[in-house]
Amino acid sequence: MPGSTRHRVFHQASTGFVTVAAIRESAQQRAKSFCSQTGKNLYLIEETTSQPPHILGNWPRIEIIF
Repeated sequence: MPGSTRHRVFHQASTGFVTVAAIRESAQQRAKSFCSQTGKNLYLIEETTSQPPHILGNWPRIEIIF
């Protein structure tokens, strides 16, 4: 939306045994918390996730732009 500010949340698991869905939930909670503290509503603009296989340092990760 014109004139609005974009914010970003990045979350990465520390192992490959965590699902992308679990870190998505954590990242969304962080974004919702930020929005509630600033009196705004969460509006998801873009989401980028890591691609499997999640081995050798390619741990599950997500970036949410809202």
